[in-house]
Amino acid sequence: IRYYRERIYRKKICSVVKTSVMIIVLIILYDVLSNKNTNLNGSYAPINETQNSVSRTFSVNLDKLKNLKIVYWKKLDDKEKLSLLQYIADIQCVKLGIPNVSVTISDLDNRLYGLYSQQDHVVYINESVLEEDLTVKERITSVIHEVYHAYQHAVIEVYEKVDAPTKKLALFKDAVQYKKEFEHYANGLEDNLDIYVNQNCEEDAREYADKEANEYMTAIGE
Repeated sequence: IRYYRERIYRKKICSVVKTSVMIIVLIILYDVLSNKNTNLNGSYAPINETQNSVSRTFSVNLDKLKNLKIVYWKKLDDKEKLSLLQYIADIQCVKLGIPNVSVTISDLDNRLYGLYSQQDHVVYINESVLEEDLTVKERITSVIHEVYHAYQHAVIEVYEKVDAPTKKLALFKDAVQYKKEFEHYANGLEDNLDIYVNQNCEEDAREYADKEANEYMTAIGE
């Protein structure tokens, strides 16, 4: 009887030890995962993994994102402003699960705040976006809208790679429409403005950018 009691006791001890080790490992793993996207000073570092929500980055990025406020924005030079716009694009690329896109300033038509080039994989932003007379939301929306076009092209690329039966899945409904519209794109400059505005790719980009911009505005207290 004593022998069996000792065996049972040893098993209990082993079980407690194993449980304790597992808890320690989980704590270490959680700490690593919680901090893997930050550098030593706690600021955001662009990553390739998809994150569930952009709000996850807000607690880390908040101080930098607050520079979007007019009172701080007007103190930044053009290089710093562009860096902040790139910062927003990086966050959105993470959330949408697409490769990072570059953001650059360009002498665009005055009627455009920005445009996305799939060929260059670049978001071109009008110089006017750097000016102080734009609202904070307009500035944020301009970048996010164009990044969403990059996402739409990524969806199309996936659609084009799957076989014919898979293409019939309902989840590719948007991809079919985006592909059709981008192949015969109405840019609003050379085409009827209503046609441009009512394209699915534009409606979806506006809706997404507006929703995300509101989240940024709340986060920075605007």
